[in-house]
Amino acid sequence: MTKGNFAKLEALVELSERDRERMIERGTSPDEAARWIEMFRRGAKPTRLERACVVGDGILRVEREEIERAIEASDEATAKGRVTKFVPASGAATRMFKKLVAALEDPNLADIGGARKAAEAGDPNAEAARQVFEEIERFAFHYDLANAARHKGEDLDETLKRGDLKRVLSLLLTEEGLDYQNKPKALVKFHGSGEEARTPLEEHLLEAAEIAKDAEGRARVHFTASPEHVEEMRALAERAARRFDAEFSVEFSTQKPSTDTIAADMNDRPFRDENGDILFRPGGHGALLENLNDLGADVVMIKNIDNVQPERTARRTVEYKKLLAGLLVDLQKRAFDYLLKIETGKLVGEELAEAVRFARERLNVETAANLEARSDDEKRAWLRDRLDRPMRVAGMVRNEGQPGGGPFWARAGAEVSPQIVETAQMDLDDPEQKRILDSATHFNPVDIACGLRNYRGESFDLLDYRDDDAAFITKKSKGGADVKALELPGLWNGGMAKWLTVFVELPIETFTPVKEVVDLLAPEHQ
Repeated sequence: MTKGNFAKLEALVELSERDRERMIERGTSPDEAARWIEMFRRGAKPTRLERACVVGDGILRVEREEIERAIEASDEATAKGRVTKFVPASGAATRMFKKLVAALEDPNLADIGGARKAAEAGDPNAEAARQVFEEIERFAFHYDLANAARHKGEDLDETLKRGDLKRVLSLLLTEEGLDYQNKPKALVKFHGSGEEARTPLEEHLLEAAEIAKDAEGRARVHFTASPEHVEEMRALAERAARRFDAEFSVEFSTQKPSTDTIAADMNDRPFRDENGDILFRPGGHGALLENLNDLGADVVMIKNIDNVQPERTARRTVEYKKLLAGLLVDLQKRAFDYLLKIETGKLVGEELAEAVRFARERLNVETAANLEARSDDEKRAWLRDRLDRPMRVAGMVRNEGQPGGGPFWARAGAEVSPQIVETAQMDLDDPEQKRILDSATHFNPVDIACGLRNYRGESFDLLDYRDDDAAFITKKSKGGADVKALELPGLWNGGMAKWLTVFVELPIETFTPVKEVVDLLAPEHQ
């Protein structure tokens, strides 16, 4: 049932009976919708950076001995069935093949000769198409592409000899063949060759067998997916599971319609389409906070669908996944012990002081300036408020020029804490904020161990720990008209702003994302 009533929203905008009915059908909260309209009108509030997180100040560098202890803790938790792998896999591969689609639509790039000339002149679309055409046999999807041509009565090798770039791209991208421009990344062949080539979905299942398999041999994995691809992904997971050394419990979920946000026109009124209906748009990956919340899981490992390695090089990556999980469960255990003692009135004296130091030094909790002068009861109340929260241990890699978010000490409400902040959340017109961004040394690869239960074993309501002000507004177009779109606080950005957060430095080789198809030609994917 839709939460709230329409009074507040109707005080801001005029609604028809159809508007109200559609919002009720979608599960859209009128109170949330009113907050979105208010945000359009006042503008999104930038996240205030205090300083960059660096090694020794917000980022932990772990020595070999501690890695080994953490792996033992991770293996113990995994054996008990505490660990679930969560993979956001809803996104289509559209951006991955964007340059190839543009090349396919360019009449000057119909043959490889034209593409080579355009590439030499600096056309990035032609260069991407040239690389794919000339090195097609190095891609894991080469075998499927040849089969797609054969089903059309064609020979891929002959097409390549003719230099027919347009036909090769058509077979790769459209319904004529593999239709990769409309597939999710999860279903694109990334690694291997021939019939043994694997998709990211399969690589994630293999990783789950290493980091999430319990004592009974069961590995729990959850993929988010778009509704139109759930069954194809499920079928692939079932086929793959029969080949791997684990019994998989694989679940899928889709983004809830209730998390779509209202789009606005340039006058901050709900944008209406040609039928007069309010336009709703997906709320970004922050909408998946509800999917994570619904899991009811204990320890959850989050990693993006395109950040995978082939099996031959995945061993070190698995080791560092276990490091994150092991550190999490060790930190949780200490926090839970203190919380239980607070509840039973046994946290006193030096142990109380020790708990405050633990919160400050190990969990990066900012302590109030006058905390030492407060009574023991006030200190215990403060500790309970700060420690009884979801916890995350997030890996960070050295920044080698990647675009996107990074680790910063940032302000969320009255608190300063380690946060993952995207550039879209920052006020880069402020010279001081720009200086802090430029001083950053690390990048967020989305490699996170999450603790979603409290010291009593109860699930947190994760929505209570989101910073709603961390939403941001972007400009889009619809039918030729400018539209303001609002993205919910990102899943690992504002969505986790009020969590306990520990950042850990990871080796750069554990981060091998595939943002464009030519990334698959890099040595780490061959």
